[in-house]
Amino acid sequence: NNCTLETRSGMSPFSRMEDNSYLTPLTLVPSHTTVPANEKWDGVPGKCVSQTQPPKASHQEPWSPIQHGLVQIAVSMMLTSITILPGLLATIGMIMYWELNATAVVNWLYAPVWGAFVMIVLLGLSIFGSITSLFMMALESRLLGRIKPGIYSRWRGTYILVLMKQRLVERAGNVLSGTLYWPWWLRLAGMKVGEDCEISTIFDTVPELIEIGPRTFFADGIYLGSPIIDRGVVDCSKTTFGTHNFLGNHAVIPAGTNLPDDVLIGVCTSVDDSQIKEGTSWFGHPMFELPHREVVEVDDSLTHNPHWSRYIIRLFWETLRFTFGLLPLMVMLIWFKSMTTLYASQA
Repeated sequence: NNCTLETRSGMSPFSRMEDNSYLTPLTLVPSHTTVPANEKWDGVPGKCVSQTQPPKASHQEPWSPIQHGLVQIAVSMMLTSITILPGLLATIGMIMYWELNATAVVNWLYAPVWGAFVMIVLLGLSIFGSITSLFMMALESRLLGRIKPGIYSRWRGTYILVLMKQRLVERAGNVLSGTLYWPWWLRLAGMKVGEDCEISTIFDTVPELIEIGPRTFFADGIYLGSPIIDRGVVDCSKTTFGTHNFLGNHAVIPAGTNLPDDVLIGVCTSVDDSQIKEGTSWFGHPMFELPHREVVEVDDSLTHNPHWSRYIIRLFWETLRFTFGLLPLMVMLIWFKSMTTLYASQA
């Protein structure tokens, strides 16, 4: 009862946690190990670092499980409907303009006419649907309202909004992460992102609670400003980054972290900002400071300030992501064409 496992912490086979025990992010409990009651464990392998403290108090009274579940389902369905609405309206408008009906569509599928006009319409609908869905997700994040830093009940509407925003960021990241479009979308969704930032996939992120300084690099799978959920309460603190930071794959940045300038965080490192100073490098769990690394000077035109031609070329290839929706549609049409051709040859 009342155990807390923070981000990506885990238990091995035949391990056990007793009442009110606590695992920090990335902590692993070895096999055949019991975490005693009221102990907080940290590290790989985990070991006791302190006694568990009472959770922070929330001013919100919890809802019943049924009420909370129904509200969460309703909000999720509403957001999904709004996301696809522009593409759906465009499709309905096309059907009405050309006076299409089920019979006409079925006849075309059995004897498709491949013309430039048809291809342009299909490509246009595919790209339009992708772009408008992404725009609507950013707009939804804004319309849900700002999550202010504070302590909230896990069983109230505020946490549902937190969860919905995290899902919107993750869904948009499936399309945009690692591209030049990704920082633009994050700014549109409410995040403060400095210039010349490279950001790959991020998880558990509430946009308005994050502020990223210029020339910061995020590798893949960063748990960015993850709200801390502990025994029924959620800690949503603001997370900030200085200039020119580097975060390795699967680093965990808990809510409330404040990193100074020119900091390197290694792969799978759980950050404790109380130890970090400007210009330092850290790795591991529990993290330790790395020796001063060799600094190799590189022409800025090859990193943060590329020639305009490189910028345009990258945008071109990244824009092709928006045409991916056309591929399954073309496969379906080719299938129908192949089947009708085969049927005609055997008739």
